[in-house]
Amino acid sequence: MELRKDLIGLMIGVVVVVVGIALYVGGAFKKSVEAPLSSDVNAVPPVTVSVGSLSASDAGKQMTPPQDTYKDPSGKGPSVFSYNLTAQGGAYSPNELIVAKGERVQINFKAADADYDLQIAPPIGLYVIAKKGEVASFGFDAAQAGRYQFACSKMCPSGSEMKGAIVIK
Repeated sequence: MELRKDLIGLMIGVVVVVVGIALYVGGAFKKSVEAPLSSDVNAVPPVTVSVGSLSASDAGKQMTPPQDTYKDPSGKGPSVFSYNLTAQGGAYSPNELIVAKGERVQINFKAADADYDLQIAPPIGLYVIAKKGEVASFGFDAAQAGRYQFACSKMCPSGSEMKGAIVIK
């Protein structure tokens, strides 16, 4: 009888360990899938930009049409929707991107007339630098609806307050 209790206890312990390993591996896989599309991005959490929720003024706005859409050749993965964002003359253009929840987003950030940076609030939480005349591409999954502020952090023309938002609906 005592041996039977020990075996049952051992079996329960094995099940707990196997479930724990499965949960850990599943979490590690999810993190790797949500990684940015490009290695040009320094994933530094923004400290000066705040995140807000969708406002009533976002309700009637139309989605920003992507400049390009990339399809997974295998047909198994999600499509990637590409958007262009330009920094020029101390401003971002457009200063607001409205994307659909669930999209895999690629942003091509171009610095037209000087070096610029872009800091996006968490949970997107990216910091990107584009040198004058260059394009820095980065990506993220638009998994969580909300209004995510972005701003110039360090490489801003003097006196300009460069701000914008990515709205995920």
